[in-house]
Amino acid sequence: MKYTKHLIFGFLLLISNLSIAQNLKLSDIKGVWKSVKYEYNFQVFYEDSVASIGLRDNIEIVISFGKIGFMDENDPYLLKIDSIQNNLDNGDNPPLYIRVNLEDKDIKHLNIKNEKSKNGLFYFDGILSKLGIEDYPIHVGTRMEILNSNVHIYMKEQDLPALFIYKLLTKYPLNMLGKMLDKTFMKIISMKAMIYSNPNRATKMYLLKNDSVEVTEEKDNWLKIKYYPEKNGEWTGKTIEGWIKKSDVE
Repeated sequence: MKYTKHLIFGFLLLISNLSIAQNLKLSDIKGVWKSVKYEYNFQVFYEDSVASIGLRDNIEIVISFGKIGFMDENDPYLLKIDSIQNNLDNGDNPPLYIRVNLEDKDIKHLNIKNEKSKNGLFYFDGILSKLGIEDYPIHVGTRMEILNSNVHIYMKEQDLPALFIYKLLTKYPLNMLGKMLDKTFMKIISMKAMIYSNPNRATKMYLLKNDSVEVTEEKDNWLKIKYYPEKNGEWTGKTIEGWIKKSDVE
């Protein structure tokens, strides 16, 4: 286990503007969050996991996965570490916060939960942090701050940018992306699948076998889809929406 002591300056001021919710659940932070500092950096929270997604050199999609959850500051495993206990026992001037970097071997010893307790820490891919969710003046879940050795600020987004989704579809399995983004992605199995503006009203557009589509609606034997077309191996910058037959995909 690696451990480092950090003073979080301005911590009390931050708490005055940010709600450190006591009964926060992982489901409350589910979804896409965009970094305020880095334009092409997103955190996608789902189930008990986080996917950190970015663009390397603004071109190549990069993704890494980690676990998330909540821990009690008084977790017995943490208190066993003499150095941490000594740092906590600093008499009249204890540090405001201690960050602990946990290694993979430590996870089996930790009691990581889905809901935050009164003295809860946020377990963020091996780093113990404080988590704040803004609830004023807008509404709960619009702003997130993760405090450890730095303050990481994220804003809630409805979805990843279409460019990111296109690049993910070209690189990762559809079932994995569907689970992560809470979407349904399918692959065209027909040699040629016509796109309809409405069920039974065909357009001149069509999809080819092995094209990947995002399913946004289902109606009888029809699926409303979103397609991310490419030209010469690059996304065109547009999406195509329409209806296809269920029998055209799997």
